[in-house]
Amino acid sequence: MAASELLLVWLASTLLTTGVAGAEAQLVTTGGLVVNCSFKTLKFIPSNYSQTITKLILSNNLIDLSSDDEAALKNYSNLIELHLDGNWLTDLPGKLFEAMSKLEVLNLSHNNISRVEPKALAGLVNLRELDLSYNRLQSLPLHLLDDLKKLSILRLGGNTLQELDISVDSLKVLDLKGNPWNCSCVFLNRVKSMTDSKVQMRVSNATCASPEDQSGKGILDNGTSCSSGSSSTTTLPPPTTQSTTKPTSAQTTTHSVSLAVSTNASLVLTVSRKPSSRQEQLHSMETSYELKT
Repeated sequence: MAASELLLVWLASTLLTTGVAGAEAQLVTTGGLVVNCSFKTLKFIPSNYSQTITKLILSNNLIDLSSDDEAALKNYSNLIELHLDGNWLTDLPGKLFEAMSKLEVLNLSHNNISRVEPKALAGLVNLRELDLSYNRLQSLPLHLLDDLKKLSILRLGGNTLQELDISVDSLKVLDLKGNPWNCSCVFLNRVKSMTDSKVQMRVSNATCASPEDQSGKGILDNGTSCSSGSSSTTTLPPPTTQSTTKPTSAQTTTHSVSLAVSTNASLVLTVSRKPSSRQEQLHSMETSYELKT
């Protein structure tokens, strides 16, 4: 019996001892092991499979990521692919996948994930594809993707995300459809800058939910523009500075009033203005009012 056949026999017996009836195992051409335990109504992640497993499919079960599940994941440091889609996951705790530095594909779609710790994806330095679509995500932690330097595919469709602030230099495919995006100028400019800087990046058909004048428009449509009402921040013109500097003597206009009583008992009021420029000197004026008694 060939070594590969012996390995399959051993693996089959291992699967039976874990109580996973009908689990499928097969050798792939690269020598890695693929274990498929989808649709088995599993409530936990089996912890005693071979550590040589490279692909573990646990799709469409009842797994909710208990503390025991977190411990079980640490046994599979050689995994290249992990599929946990279609389970009962509600949150992703910190450093959940830290032991899986070789992981390249992580599928967490079609769960009920609403909370993600900032360090939930820490250690996934080789991850190329992340699927978080069809969950209940309202926001993503600012530094969630910091360790994912090789990430090229990110799927976020079908959540309740309104804003997005991510920065991954290697990203090529970004799926944003099915979210109620708030198409503020900040958001639109961020998405545009990502598409401009990454020639291969494709943003799938995604539309704006707000503000009202942008509702239903594609986030990359030519008709989607940044109006003052759609921006989350309002840019105000520079404040007008009102000078409090006292005018110089050259700018000062002075008025003098003189009262005089003439010998013939007339009251004369003279108002004169000192010219403030050469031109005004040519047009200097003197106004007199005479009140006779």
